[in-house]
Amino acid sequence: MPVYSYTLLHNRLMGPCERMVAESEQAPRPGHDIGTFAFAAIVLADAAIEIAIHHKIETSLPRPEQTPSELVEVIRIARQAILKRLPPLNRLRELGRILNVQGSWETGPWSLVSDLHEVRNALAHYEAGPVISDHPEAITFPRRAQLEPIAKRLGTMARYHTNGVWLEVFLNPVCARWAYTTADKALRELDSKMWQMALHF
Repeated sequence: MPVYSYTLLHNRLMGPCERMVAESEQAPRPGHDIGTFAFAAIVLADAAIEIAIHHKIETSLPRPEQTPSELVEVIRIARQAILKRLPPLNRLRELGRILNVQGSWETGPWSLVSDLHEVRNALAHYEAGPVISDHPEAITFPRRAQLEPIAKRLGTMARYHTNGVWLEVFLNPVCARWAYTTADKALRELDSKMWQMALHF
């Protein structure tokens, strides 16, 4: 298990996330639902990233007691504006602009973080699409335009084409391991020297 430099909630979630990945990678056996373990890994990985981003926002912007009285309201408004941005990665981009941190948003872990959040939302919200249907006009792969390219990059799209259902494209050991690895890289980058900037007065 990786060793992190501090014991904050987002890092503590990585242990359970890795255990869910390991469970998803076990050989199938009665009563052992690989998809459930993969789902848990995906949700934990996405949650760890979002919590880490919020922690970075809170530790990078000064608290009211550290701020000159004439700037308290300005910092409060800035913090609220950042936290309203969706998805969470946009909050980090906004913080990066304030701190003058040039993140590699289109490469490295951040491009994968966007994909992970898309997958997590599709699974957690179920996206109002049926898994299987006898009706010829039913859309059985909701948000296919956004999700299919992710599945193709992961190499799991074949699970749908071989009479599988769209959930199986993501609820599998490959996707679980990818979710863990993505979160691990993102958290390590947030803990890197580049992101140790903070506003001071």
